[in-house]
Amino acid sequence: MEGCFKSILTEGVFWYLYNRADHTWERVIKRFIAPELLILDDFGLSTLTFAQAEDIYELIAERHLKSSFIFTSNRKIEALIDLFPDPAMGNAVIDRIVSQSHHIVLEGESYRRHLKLRMSQQQKEEKVMPRI
Repeated sequence: MEGCFKSILTEGVFWYLYNRADHTWERVIKRFIAPELLILDDFGLSTLTFAQAEDIYELIAERHLKSSFIFTSNRKIEALIDLFPDPAMGNAVIDRIVSQSHHIVLEGESYRRHLKLRMSQQQKEEKVMPRI
């Protein structure tokens, strides 16, 4: 996909986004507005501060009709509103996210849990097998 740039927002980037004291905020927010595809992985792991909520709102408001997002979250969509200190802002963000989206819900056991069980089983088998 030519011209497609993927970025991942993490807690550390949120800290950087709302730290406007050094006047780098505009440059950073433009970096996240520019890509055709922006991935927000593990969105909603913790509640947002007011400054983080404002940054997310601005980012989504700027991008939602111009480019694509991928959100991954362990929360149901309606529960994401509770992450925002201002329910009106939370509703505005979620409305923009879901208005033109495709929802893919994955159900079942965690892949990480499955992988961990498989690795521990392999370790047990290695201990049982005699060495020659």
